[in-house]
Amino acid sequence: MRIDKLLLELDPRKDDTAALERARSIASSFEADVDVVIWEPPQVVPAPAITEPAIIAFAQQDHRPDIEKWAKAKTADLVDAGIEVNVAITEEQPRYEAILRQADASGADLIIRVVGEHGRLKRLFLGTTDWDLIRHSQQPLWLVQAEGADDAGASVMAAVDPMHPKDELMKLDKRLVDFADGLSKALSGSLHVYHTYQTTPVVAAAPSGAALTPPEPQVDVDLLKKIEAAHKASLDKLVSGYELTDSQVHLLEGDPAARIDDVIKTHGIGVVVAGAISRSWLDRLLVGSTAETFLDAVSCDLVLLKAEES
Repeated sequence: MRIDKLLLELDPRKDDTAALERARSIASSFEADVDVVIWEPPQVVPAPAITEPAIIAFAQQDHRPDIEKWAKAKTADLVDAGIEVNVAITEEQPRYEAILRQADASGADLIIRVVGEHGRLKRLFLGTTDWDLIRHSQQPLWLVQAEGADDAGASVMAAVDPMHPKDELMKLDKRLVDFADGLSKALSGSLHVYHTYQTTPVVAAAPSGAALTPPEPQVDVDLLKKIEAAHKASLDKLVSGYELTDSQVHLLEGDPAARIDDVIKTHGIGVVVAGAISRSWLDRLLVGSTAETFLDAVSCDLVLLKAEES
């Protein structure tokens, strides 16, 4: 795993402290350069009474040096740490395209941006730009919690679904574990792997002539054991070759979104590495066997890798 350059998005209207800390830690660990992109839309002068475009353009040009000065002050710690920093200011719209174009132009191996918090639960809250980046970014996307802890020594957990019907085609789970493994070593943390599965009770058919009442679910214990064994065998195959103890491999039955935060808190997980596919809006994510609720359930930083279908 190599990260030679990362793209860090900074926003003068957000508290980007956590994202800056992540960028400094990752860049220092991998001896990588940092390109900073600042999206500054052209409508920066709230002057509805001014109709002269030249006046507005002049005010915007006068505003740009202030943004550059702000960016220089914000990235001073990165420069002091010996990290090469380049700053680009763009007004291209939409925002996510401006970020992705800059990432491609700079040859970034990773995109880092901070996201907000969702109410009192302090969950990861994804806005339109986040979703667009998830769907379109070819680079790994690191979504930073605004109030994240120091990631030095943080454990990294790969959320996988080795029994997903297309996983063999996409080879996504292996990439997730490899990325999480490399990241955990760079951060001097430990690697964890997380997978959940859900079972549906086997329903027995009502006898002929019986009253039309809903049948009672009948649990087939042997079938449940076979399902668990199949998931365990698939997960064991995936993690073979990695130095993992039983306490670092989490195979759980139940809803993945409902179980993951307990694992995060119990084991001090600082970063979750998951996957994303963008075939359609309704079927766009592969994070374990989950969907949007998984993302809202993760209380730590989240790194998303794009699936590569062949």
